[in-house]
Amino acid sequence: MTKLTEIDPAITANMGWDTKSASDDNLVTLVRHRMVLEEFVMTRKEFNKMNKKIKTGECCWSNDIEWKDAQWEDYCEEQTTYTAYPGDVTSFSDDCVAFLYPNAKWGDCSDVLKSASPDKFYSYVTV
Repeated sequence: MTKLTEIDPAITANMGWDTKSASDDNLVTLVRHRMVLEEFVMTRKEFNKMNKKIKTGECCWSNDIEWKDAQWEDYCEEQTTYTAYPGDVTSFSDDCVAFLYPNAKWGDCSDVLKSASPDKFYSYVTV
C-alpha cells in the first residue's frame, strides 16, 4: 500500500489528480454509482452528521443531498449504490472506484457509510 501523498507529484499531475484536495481530511467525497459515477463533496462534519441521521432513519443519501454537480437524470434507485472517499477526489473518482481503493465498501441509500481510509490507498505506482 502506498499513501497518495507519497506518489511522485509529476505522476499525479500527469494523471490529472488533485492530491492536495484529496488529502484534505476535513472533506469527504460521496460517490453514487448508477449508470455513471456522480460525486458530491461535503465536509467531514456534514458526512458524520448525515451518518447519524441515517442511523435513526431521518434521512438517506439519495433524497437528502442536492447532487449539485450531477449531470444525469435519476435512474432506478434500486440499482444505485454509494461509497465515500477521504478528501475531494472529484479529479479522479473514476480511478478511485476502478483501482485505487479496491476494498471500498458500497451501500444503498439508507446504509451508514464509512469513508475509505487514506492509508488503504492502493497504487500500481512505485514510489
